[in-house]
Amino acid sequence: MADHNDNGNNMAANSPSGKNNSLGLASLVTGIAALLAFSCCGPFSVILGIAAIVTGLLARAEGQDYAVAGIVLGAIAIVIPLLIFFFFAGFTIFDTVIRRIW
Repeated sequence: MADHNDNGNNMAANSPSGKNNSLGLASLVTGIAALLAFSCCGPFSVILGIAAIVTGLLARAEGQDYAVAGIVLGAIAIVIPLLIFFFFAGFTIFDTVIRRIW
């Protein structure tokens, strides 16, 4: 008879790669949520992006799948709102300087 563990609690046996991917999946979901939060509220997107990067790094250290995707999505969710903020802040500063000169 073959060794078979069918207790229902073995998530690693059910995953395609044979390991538990819960932290990597959490990183991926948090990264997607961060990108979705970007459209309505930028600061919350940055917080979720940081969470996605941290969980992705922890998952990558354990060799889990989806970790790199979570890290990339988290980084994008941090960079885009910051670029937009600095873009508009730069225009505001530029406009103030030009008005004083002219």
